[in-house]
Amino acid sequence: MQTSILQYFQNIATPFLDHAAEYATMLGEEGVYILIIAVFYWAVSKKKGFIMASTLLISLFLNTFLKLIFHTPRPFEAIPDLQGKRLETATGYSFPSGHTQGASSFYATLIYLFKNRILRILCVLAILFVGISRLYLGVHWPVDVLGGWIFGIGTAWYIASRINTLWENPEGLKRFLYIFMLFAAVITIVMIALEFISFKGSVKIDDFFKGSGMVLGCFCGFLLETSHMGFDPASGGRAKKALRVLLGLLGVLILQNGLKLILPDYFLSHFFRYGVMGFWITYLFPMLGIRLRLF
Repeated sequence: MQTSILQYFQNIATPFLDHAAEYATMLGEEGVYILIIAVFYWAVSKKKGFIMASTLLISLFLNTFLKLIFHTPRPFEAIPDLQGKRLETATGYSFPSGHTQGASSFYATLIYLFKNRILRILCVLAILFVGISRLYLGVHWPVDVLGGWIFGIGTAWYIASRINTLWENPEGLKRFLYIFMLFAAVITIVMIALEFISFKGSVKIDDFFKGSGMVLGCFCGFLLETSHMGFDPASGGRAKKALRVLLGLLGVLILQNGLKLILPDYFLSHFFRYGVMGFWITYLFPMLGIRLRLF
């Protein structure tokens, strides 16, 4: 049945639908997430921005961990006559769909945070379209998308509500983040040991280390910033807010692409690069912004 569904999408493919599916799948990619989170975290509401970021990062970390556990090949790898499209987004293993789970977590969090009816409808459509686009592009099985929807929405429901409740209890929030960071660090150390002892390049681990690096860098930066600085994203006029968002995003792009150029294509390099990006967003840029009086 899963193969029949994928072949159906391949049979109805047209250039227009190809472009539509590619645009839809972009709603589940890091560029969109970073832009929206940066605007909120640096210029609107630190609380809402951090809830968005933490829910997404925890969900994607768990997603990459589940991919390694299930170790499922992608449809275009298993079905000889199936043509996969936008394969640059199809890294790692198949179950559950990372795009679908990330989009489900992120847009479900927006639904939780905002009561606007139109926004909620758009978020529901984004969750559906991202999942369907992964089937159309032939990069995921239907069960991958279903799993992404379930894990993504479930993670958003728990993490967003949990952090929202703990926000007024700083010590409780710190304990929650420390516990998850410890869990992520232990799993990361185990994965490093397994790579050197057993995997030796035979397992697709890059996405896991990108996710763990971003989680640890982002949460570590947040804990340091809240303990020693405490910037106010609501401060300043529109021009100053726009300037700091632009400068902050410029820093993200420089770190993302600059470090990629100078570091080897190696899993520990990915861990370091994404860790620095997360630390920039939550600590380094706010520290720089305060010194430059951008906040």
